[in-house]
Parts: sequence; structure tokens; C-alpha cells
Amino acid sequence: MRIGVLCPDWNWLFLEPFLEDWTKSGLGDVYRFKTRPSDGAFPRKWLDQLNIASDVIFVEWALPHLVTLTHRKNLKPIIVRILGYDAALPHLEVVDWSKVSKIIIVSEHLRKAFLGSFRNINPDETTVLENGIDVDLFKPPTERFFERIAGTTANFTPNKGLTDMMNVIGRQKGWKMKFLMNTGQGSPSSPTYQEMIRKYIARRPQLFEELPKRQYKDMPDYYQNLSVYINMSQHETSGVSIFEAMACGCFPIIKNWIGASDEFPSKYLIQNVGEAVRKLRWWDNLSGEDKMKESLECREHAVKRFNLKDRFPIMRKFLQEVCDERK
Repeated sequence: MRIGVLCPDWNWLFLEPFLEDWTKSGLGDVYRFKTRPSDGAFPRKWLDQLNIASDVIFVEWALPHLVTLTHRKNLKPIIVRILGYDAALPHLEVVDWSKVSKIIIVSEHLRKAFLGSFRNINPDETTVLENGIDVDLFKPPTERFFERIAGTTANFTPNKGLTDMMNVIGRQKGWKMKFLMNTGQGSPSSPTYQEMIRKYIARRPQLFEELPKRQYKDMPDYYQNLSVYINMSQHETSGVSIFEAMACGCFPIIKNWIGASDEFPSKYLIQNVGEAVRKLRWWDNLSGEDKMKESLECREHAVKRFNLKDRFPIMRKFLQEVCDERK
């Protein structure tokens, strides 16, 4: 069976491992149809080509094209994987969901929000398959030095809590925070807000540093040079960057957004800036030996809870069931 995949080029890193597992298992092949931000509403004949060449269509985050696709006729079965909600909502509202056979959602709290908004969708058609990471790529350094360096990866949107994180670092003497900002596709932001944050960082070089964007394969090196990873978002889909940081042995300080307690032990969760400051001070006062124990515990949790390879059999079974229905 051939699975036709419609996916933005910037998201293939997260989908490719599942597709490689599918082909290596001898269950079928994959017809890849990459989109780019510049494509816009590309010619409908391309979508017709995808439909003809595939037995099943898998749509990953290419939501504008999903809208166009579901208004075509004589479609093959469509699987949609939903990775976020707020940014996707304008597109999700105009999808013809009667044309979608199955929906994969990456967290239970996102599933509840989705079904709450689209009551015409049968809950039995939705499946939760949580995000995961390559724990063989994201791993601790061979030697660990616990310097007073915290970090975060975020986009330039107010809900990411960047000013809260700056407040935390500013209240703990001797610490510096290294921001690795993501302003790529899928991260709409305000130019005014971007400018404000960048000016704030530039005026306080002893406290903050903005690093240039990196290739995905180079991300472990960023995490390996941090002691603590801070996430103060108001909400997240699942928090993949936290998975990556923990796998590299970083101690996480995480705002308790909806769904966070499903992913992370309570010892890592905080409610506000004051609790985050106290958690950072607690870490600061640990001995080197105790910091190493905490670091290894973070790594163990990531391997046990977020290993992408553990998701392969679930995705394989899911795709097989959809393909069997097609026969």
C-alpha cells in the first residue's frame, strides 16, 4: 500500500522516522509531497496528482492544503495529524471533516479541546499518539559541568512567557539565560513584540544572550551546555523542546500549563514566577553530586516517557488498519 504524504518541508524531521519505519517493515511505500511556505494555495492539479498516486493520504500540518483537498471529489482515505490548536484553528474550522477518515492528535488535552470545538466529529475517529524524540540523538555530554546557565527555545509570542523567564533569571544572582529563538513557520509573532524582547536582551548582556538558529542535528549541543531549561508558556501542545532538554540532562522548570502534569513529574512544575525563582535557588544550592543525580533522573524520565521509537509500533498498527479498510 502506498501512503501519500502532504507535509511542510520544515516538519519532515518529525514525521520522517515514522515513514522510514513503515517502509522498512515491508508494509508499503511512501509518496512524498513536500510543501513550502511560499507555495500558498498551490495548483489543485498537484493535489489531484497526490490523490491518484496514493492509496491513503496522510496530512501533516499542511492545513491550508488540507482545506483545499477536502473539497475535492473522489478522495482516497485521509489521515490528519494535528500538532497544535490555536494557530491551526482558522484552517480547522473550514475543513470538510466528513472527508477525513482518521485524526491523530498528539496529546489528550489537545484532543479534548479539538472535540469540544468540533462536535460533529466522532470521538472514535480520533487517536492520541504522543510526540517523542530521538533519545539517541539527544543525550547528555560525556562530561557535565553545572554552570549557572539556563536556556529556552521559544517563538516571539507573548504566551511563551519570555518576560517571566527574564524576571526569574534577573532575581537569581550569577545566572545567565541563553535564548534560542524560533521565529520559523508555524510561529506567527508580532514584530513589535520581537523588537521589544531583542532590545531588552541587548541591554543586559551579562544576563541574557540570544543565539542564532541552529539546524536540528545541532540542537543537542545547545542543550548540553545548559544546566537548567525553563519553560514559562501559558499553554503548549506537548512541550517537545522540554523532552529534548531533559534527554540531554537539563533540569526543567515548567509552568504548569494544561496537560503538563500528564507529561512531567510534579517536582518540575511551578505555577508562577515566585515558584520558579525558588526552584532555581533550590537547584543552585544542591551539591555537584546531587545535581548529577537530578540530571541523570531527567535523562531516565525522557528515555522512559518520550522515546520516539516506542511510538513506531503504534503508528504502524494505525496505518495498517486504515490501509486494510481500504482493501
